[in-house]
Amino acid sequence: MNNLEKLVQELGTPYTITTIDNERVLYCNINQNYEIEVSGLDNMRAHPSIVVYVWQKSPKIKCVETLEGIHSTSLLADTLVELRHKYSLQ
Repeated sequence: MNNLEKLVQELGTPYTITTIDNERVLYCNINQNYEIEVSGLDNMRAHPSIVVYVWQKSPKIKCVETLEGIHSTSLLADTLVELRHKYSLQ
């Protein structure tokens, strides 16, 4: 089991694995306006290079936030909680 599969198992709902731009990524639909995409996890590296993207889906699709330099799954989990809270209020 690679980093992505382990993480989606740990985080549970509402996180899923999907393919975006030919890469398997962690995905979370926050609400009708925002979603989160996490890349850099589809590997077995001890210290993956993780990038988190928050996408605005409406009224037009655009990336509204990018976070790089996350090198642990525990920091990633905390970051995802913060982002879900921040964007669920918008």
